[in-house]
Amino acid sequence: MDPSQAVVEVKKEQHDDIKPDAPFKEEIKVKGEQHEEVTTDAPLNARSRSTEQCALLTFSYMEKMRRVKDPDLWQLFYQKVLPLLDGLQPACETISSSRKLQPALKKAAAHWLDQISDLRDQAKRSHRTVIGVLGNTGDGKSSTINALLDEERYDRTLISQDGTQLIILSLLPTNCMRACTAVATEVSYNNDEDEENPYRAEVEFISREEWSKEVNILLMEFFAEETDERNDLDPESDAAKALAKVQAVYPSLSLEDLTSSTSAQLATHPSVNHLLGTTMTVKSGNAQDIREQLEPYVDSNDKDDETAAYWPLVKVVRIFTKARVLANGVTIVDLPGHQDWDAARAAVASEYIKCCSGVWVVAPINRAVDNKTAKDIMSNSIKRQLKLDGAFSALTIICSKTDDMTLSTGIESMKSKLDKDTKAAWGRVQALGRRTAALEKELMVVRGRRKTSRASTSSLDTGRTAKRARTKPPGKQVERAMFDSSSELANDGVVDCDPNAEKHEELAELKEEKRELMDEVHARLIRRRNQLCRDAVRKHLAKGFKDLDRQDSANANGHGQADEEFRDYDEMSALTPIFCTSSLVYQKMQGLVAGNDDETPGFDTEQDTEIPQLQAHAQKLTEELRIAKYQEILNSICQILNSIAIWAQDTAETTATIDGERLKWMLARFNADLNGEVEDCRDKLHVAAETGLYEEMKRLSSAASRAAVPTAIGWGNMNFSTLKATFRRGGIWKMNNFNEDLLRPITDNLTETWANFFRFSIPGVLDNFSVSATHRLGVFHEDVMKQLGIQDYDHDESPAIVQLSRQLDLHKSKVVRLAAQSRMGVDEAQKDANRALTTPVAEAMALGYEECSQMRGKGSVKKAKAKIEEYVLNRKVKMFRDAIGNVKDVLGDGLKMVGEDMAADIKNIGVTMEGDYMLALAEKQESARLREQASKREMLKFVEHAAEQFR
Repeated sequence: MDPSQAVVEVKKEQHDDIKPDAPFKEEIKVKGEQHEEVTTDAPLNARSRSTEQCALLTFSYMEKMRRVKDPDLWQLFYQKVLPLLDGLQPACETISSSRKLQPALKKAAAHWLDQISDLRDQAKRSHRTVIGVLGNTGDGKSSTINALLDEERYDRTLISQDGTQLIILSLLPTNCMRACTAVATEVSYNNDEDEENPYRAEVEFISREEWSKEVNILLMEFFAEETDERNDLDPESDAAKALAKVQAVYPSLSLEDLTSSTSAQLATHPSVNHLLGTTMTVKSGNAQDIREQLEPYVDSNDKDDETAAYWPLVKVVRIFTKARVLANGVTIVDLPGHQDWDAARAAVASEYIKCCSGVWVVAPINRAVDNKTAKDIMSNSIKRQLKLDGAFSALTIICSKTDDMTLSTGIESMKSKLDKDTKAAWGRVQALGRRTAALEKELMVVRGRRKTSRASTSSLDTGRTAKRARTKPPGKQVERAMFDSSSELANDGVVDCDPNAEKHEELAELKEEKRELMDEVHARLIRRRNQLCRDAVRKHLAKGFKDLDRQDSANANGHGQADEEFRDYDEMSALTPIFCTSSLVYQKMQGLVAGNDDETPGFDTEQDTEIPQLQAHAQKLTEELRIAKYQEILNSICQILNSIAIWAQDTAETTATIDGERLKWMLARFNADLNGEVEDCRDKLHVAAETGLYEEMKRLSSAASRAAVPTAIGWGNMNFSTLKATFRRGGIWKMNNFNEDLLRPITDNLTETWANFFRFSIPGVLDNFSVSATHRLGVFHEDVMKQLGIQDYDHDESPAIVQLSRQLDLHKSKVVRLAAQSRMGVDEAQKDANRALTTPVAEAMALGYEECSQMRGKGSVKKAKAKIEEYVLNRKVKMFRDAIGNVKDVLGDGLKMVGEDMAADIKNIGVTMEGDYMLALAEKQESARLREQASKREMLKFVEHAAEQFR
């Protein structure tokens, strides 16, 4: 079953007593009653039309769907209409292959078949919405994702604040697993129809070449220490860590074996030979089994046996599950923690962010609400990348662990920010505490007196027994003592016999009242902190956006366009979704936490945890894409059916005509003009890129060349072991990235120009195209109407004219959507292009890094520094020219693809209009009409049936 059916089927079940399209019919009916006298958008069979007009078939139902926002209702309608293509195809094939029918009709039928084929391909394409989740270790990122998945998961022990042991059910790893923090973990919907195995996972391993290179670097790291004994190494040194990583993969090899082996030999060792370059797939019926199957490949915990560890070989982990939040095409990616990024992890995350429709940043609420740390929840590198990608709107902030607050700390930290009601409630809690303490003290005194009394009585009885043995039943004194003792024991259960029963009852009531008040105060404190957190985050987001723009504007040195005047930073931050969540409490409420503690103080419902709202937010990211897909396909189906209806309903008595050759000439001129609009748009896109972007990049390339050697000299100031480690890794190690250092004069000064080019220049060109192209459509239609002698064609009731006008509206809306789709294509090119600078620099510098890394012995430090400076000096001009050229190539390819898609869609519109106008308005012989009658009758039956599906 299609994953999106999960929701749709529920809605069908809820409406078993009505047809799936009932909501739409009802909407149409209401609109028809309200606008009986309006013919422009009137529904089919409206009473205001003439008898001839009532029979007119036009497929304009999409006009009535514009108010529908629920993608599941769109899907129901889409699934109802799509099967029409199955019946339409053979009829079109019959017409296109006929030898008796006129060429214009056969050409139109062939075009309908092409459109049907394209629609089927489009319907098969699945939409994928990627959400990248960023957060540091311990911030609650993986726990938040586990809560979003909302199903039973693998057990993990957690000790709560009060010492209670809980068992958290989790699918994603939340402990220290190096592979799952150093690489991305993707979680997607499992589309397999294997009911016995709803869980599936893929572990993709790095290639043999990648591992050989990695092993070589790790061994070089060890050799750099110039020691043959592991015990001589500092456990925290890079050499010790490198050796540990290699030995984890090859536990059976001694240190001597490792150091005497080449990287090529180690890459073909039996321990790894069967894994490198492969993807392993595992399946299971439950989350615990899938997790246990994955652990040997991702768990980096030290092992005592000789079992090889595979986590250093893992490239990416993909998990597929039936979680409902993923059902409509959502893929959640657990990315490396952004403040824990080294240069390599930053590169991994950057590539994923490029594909993300949503970028979620997770930070614990205690940090987010604090003015000193709220500004740090999102690094400048993320903000800059979002700006370069034009993706600020993709950002979502998640403040986690809202349950992590005691009453006393909450009151103390927010004392001055609490409202009067909360303060008053807390005052009552304290008063009740004092009263219960006083009552407990009174009852304790009474209890102490009773114990003393019982002790005295017991002593007296013992003395009497010693004097003489009793042979008679006990006397009244002993009976009273026994009664007193049993009464004391019964105090807790039979309060009627207790003279302090009222005090016990009062104490119980006070404790219950205090508990309820404490829960109320706790809830108030959590809500208040959530609000303070949102305010603090929004404030610092606005400031962060503004500071970034100011910095970029200053770096541009007047060459870039000032951005501040175009942005409302408060609005930008206000539009950024912020959620304050508690995954722990949500999982408790869902029964996903096994343990003795099921208390959730401060939380009454699941909504209070904001996890359900976050799940809905994830789904909302898919809604626009889903609706856009359904709209595009449904509009195209309407267009085909309208084209067929124009021909099938045509009669000699109902339509004015134009000379066929004259109409062909008009159509040819129109198509040339329309295609000219596309070419003009493509030219303007490239000119805008050349003048608005490439010229500035060329200027900055010269600045980078001037700064290159001083930058390389600056590397010599760092610790030599760190310098050599960076050389060994292609200029990228820990927080160092020499390639980006060399590019900084470009990247730091280009951001503003880059952002403005994609925010203003490109949209301006595409918007102008949309206006001019739709104008061309209208002018052509108007010219045709003038040829027919029709002046007021908007109110003409001739069937062909009405149908052509409806088609014209569909074509115009298609052009508007085409401009929007082109912007999306440019956005993709923008993301690829802003990452294209680094590759040529890294390739140009690779040999220099390698030569410097191999220098050893006396004077090697000085030689390496001199070598890298010389290397940069000799290559800097070409290196930066190639970098700029690579950006131009990538962006140029993207713009070319956008232009080609635009040209194909415009050509399709032209071919469709040619068929419609020729079949509807071109003069034809009566014999040709007679030969078409049988085909028309069959097609008319089909379109009448199709019209029923649209009602």
